[in-house]
Amino acid sequence: MAAREARLFALLKYWDVVRSWSEQSRYARHPPESAQAIIEAVGDRKSWSHQMVQALLVSVDLDTGTEILRILDEANLKVSVALWVLLEEYSHWRLLLAAHQFDTAGPLEAHGLVNDALRAAGFPIGNKPSILILPMRDPTVSALRRLFGKAKSVEGMRLGGQQIGRRWVEDGYVYRIS
Repeated sequence: MAAREARLFALLKYWDVVRSWSEQSRYARHPPESAQAIIEAVGDRKSWSHQMVQALLVSVDLDTGTEILRILDEANLKVSVALWVLLEEYSHWRLLLAAHQFDTAGPLEAHGLVNDALRAAGFPIGNKPSILILPMRDPTVSALRRLFGKAKSVEGMRLGGQQIGRRWVEDGYVYRIS
């Protein structure tokens, strides 16, 4: 059972990278490490399974986001931006995360860091939502930090119906922006 779960978490690292791309983003300029990550993610199909498809069907859960952030904090992954977001370019909610540590690691390893922390904490793989990790320099992340980074408290703030950076945010629930 543990070996199977380890394989599923390893798959999630790649699957998260694949899900972070959209029809619009495929025409944007990306750094070479991001392009390499997507090539690796699409190429590794050894452990794709029915359980992965089931994980995609999990609905947005605010408690799950809180639990994931607690786990990442305990793992010393200093997440600066965290929010549930429904973006025009995707058809479902995603937990958007940004951290300097993720930038240093690169896109594929950033998802690996998150998945490793979740697995170490015993987080059930079936409860893992779609996670979108964006670089700190991403225009949407930069705009969020510029607009709300100095606010006393943003937890629970709702966003939506607005352009933030280069993305149209249909709806959002903020955990933190610093």
